[in-house]
Amino acid sequence: MTERALHATAAMSRGLIVFDDLDGAFDTSSITWTNVVAAIVVMLVTVVIAVLLSHVTRQRLSRPETDTIQVARFA
Repeated sequence: MTERALHATAAMSRGLIVFDDLDGAFDTSSITWTNVVAAIVVMLVTVVIAVLLSHVTRQRLSRPETDTIQVARFA
């Protein structure tokens, strides 16, 4: 990595937004296909986790109703 890339990475890790150019153009020369694929994989994994958590939550929320009905039948 170049010194400029390390500086930008350090600034981003601290939550700072770095604008090197006044016209607002970002230097995209350091973005590789590996970065793009990694970002897509992270997004897909996040969506899968959200869907699984939603499914598990929905199952747990629907379970007490059936348990209550079964307990009421045997009581």
